[in-house]
Amino acid sequence: MSEKDINSHLIKRIFLGILTTGLFLIMLAVIIKLPENEGLEEIIRGNIDKSGVSNKVTAVLLNFRGYDTLIEVGVLLLAVAGVLSIRTADTEIIRYQSVKPVDAVLSAFSRLIAPLIFLVSCYLLFAGAYAPGGAFQAGSVLAALFVLLRLSDMPPPRWINVITAGMIASGFLVFLAIAGVLMATGVNLLQYPSEYAGSIIFFIETAIMASTAFIFAELFSEWRHNR
Repeated sequence: MSEKDINSHLIKRIFLGILTTGLFLIMLAVIIKLPENEGLEEIIRGNIDKSGVSNKVTAVLLNFRGYDTLIEVGVLLLAVAGVLSIRTADTEIIRYQSVKPVDAVLSAFSRLIAPLIFLVSCYLLFAGAYAPGGAFQAGSVLAALFVLLRLSDMPPPRWINVITAGMIASGFLVFLAIAGVLMATGVNLLQYPSEYAGSIIFFIETAIMASTAFIFAELFSEWRHNR
């Protein structure tokens, strides 16, 4: 490398260093001058009694800003639809080749711990109304159970294939149906009547839990099919 190239490379580095430092200082100055803001804490605290739940996070995600969660569930549905469309393509590159594990310890352990994992999932669903937990956490744990059973070579029941498509879409469809019914009654989008808010949120969360579990399991692999 010639001396000219070395000097040019050095100048570029110095310029990038100055530019990065300048941008950092500007961002730091903006952050320091930001006014103190308590956010939505006061609003949430003042309306928590109308939300149907005592957990602030659940109140925001399933009531005050329920449309955000509706969109998130829709994104998950689109993601698994894309994966399934690719998985069914008849190409050698995309075709999934699984290896059947032979592990008696894993198989026995999975059968032993499966009921406990299911109970933990149900607990997280119920706890979401008053403590950390909720539909997505419960669905993730349930999906982990499905994956564990697949890895342990436990054959899924035949009826799983029948209900999987419906379960994948259930969270979004139930959420959307409730939103439509509420708007048809003349209220705003996902504005629940305070006396029924708790029951409506629990019903939606149950559907989202089931939907999330089946979506995550499908994203992992073709867990429903014998290998």
